[in-house]
Amino acid sequence: MCATTPVPPPAAYGIHPLDAVHRAKMTGVSWHPGCPVALDALSLVTVPYLDPEGVPHAGEIIIGTQHAPALVAIFRELYESHFPIARMEPVDAFGGDDQRSMAANNTSGFNCRPGHYANEWSQHALANAVDLNPLWNPQLRDEWISPPAGRAWMNRVDVRPGMAVRGGTAVTIFRSHGWRWGGRWPKPKDYQHFSASGR
Repeated sequence: MCATTPVPPPAAYGIHPLDAVHRAKMTGVSWHPGCPVALDALSLVTVPYLDPEGVPHAGEIIIGTQHAPALVAIFRELYESHFPIARMEPVDAFGGDDQRSMAANNTSGFNCRPGHYANEWSQHALANAVDLNPLWNPQLRDEWISPPAGRAWMNRVDVRPGMAVRGGTAVTIFRSHGWRWGGRWPKPKDYQHFSASGR
């Protein structure tokens, strides 16, 4: 993926308040009363992306409004760098099920779900995190790999398009906008995870 001229984007970059359709899809699925972020504090970000064959698509991702401009800039640079993304749609398309979304290699943002520790919200519930190509960038916690099919991608030395690796395109671009990468954590290794909080 090193072409010098990017494919014309199929859709405009944009930041939009959540409309009634998205609010209805989210309520009781990826958002519910009691979540730490209100629907009014979320934005729908629209960006183009290139699939592994270089075909352009229109993507949607939901994130905290304060992080939306940075996310537009990040995905613009990924697009212009021809970094491939397998799929990008809100996690509601998978019933709010993080495992299903990851298994589909879906890049996603907001999802009001617990964190890995008791009495803790996920950074996705706080609307400041993105999981990028999760099948190609699985999470490793002891011997547990998520999603399980990501085992085929656990050799991080064998760098293939769409992978987030130290010094690589995705990690460099996210870092330039102040977002931190879970692949740098000592434990667990969360290669798909980028966050504005660093957590």
